[in-house]
Amino acid sequence: MKEGGFKYVDHPEYFMARYADVWRIGSQSADWPQGFMLMTPPEQGQGQWARKILITAPMSFGQASQWAATRTGARGSDYQDWKKRLADKLIGKAAAMHPGLPGAVERVESASPLTIRDYYGAKDGAMYGLSKDCRNIAATQMTVATKADNLLLTGQCVNLHGFCGVPLTALSTAEAIVGRNVILGKL
Repeated sequence: MKEGGFKYVDHPEYFMARYADVWRIGSQSADWPQGFMLMTPPEQGQGQWARKILITAPMSFGQASQWAATRTGARGSDYQDWKKRLADKLIGKAAAMHPGLPGAVERVESASPLTIRDYYGAKDGAMYGLSKDCRNIAATQMTVATKADNLLLTGQCVNLHGFCGVPLTALSTAEAIVGRNVILGKL
């Protein structure tokens, strides 16, 4: 962000075009993005102005499928142009919440499902890990403890997923080491 261009927001903000579509906001659609999360991560000494802003909008892998056989850093100018168009569109939607946002942006870095696939090894760029089925939790749940001594698990595919689930799962893994309710019991 440009210095002094955008005030720090101390909480995540969410946008939904149509609440009824909440479970389809990442679908392949001409009106993408249908929803997003916006946050300004704090940095030491920033004062009242944000130094960066993160905007996360779900996207189907299909929207990037024409570059599926490529790898990060070797996708060509058509891919970079596509990402720029989408980033501009996303910033434009976020301007509905913060009208001064487009003019406050100094530099943009963006990622697609391909980026997440290549950096994290997540199938089809799945940002939230394995799909979970609320009708059969046991079939899609992994516990932090394993049958092997001293082998514990954590991460986006274990227990809970998403922005809140990953740190909560990490705390559960830590408590498997130090003792139950030692960490979470103090929060």
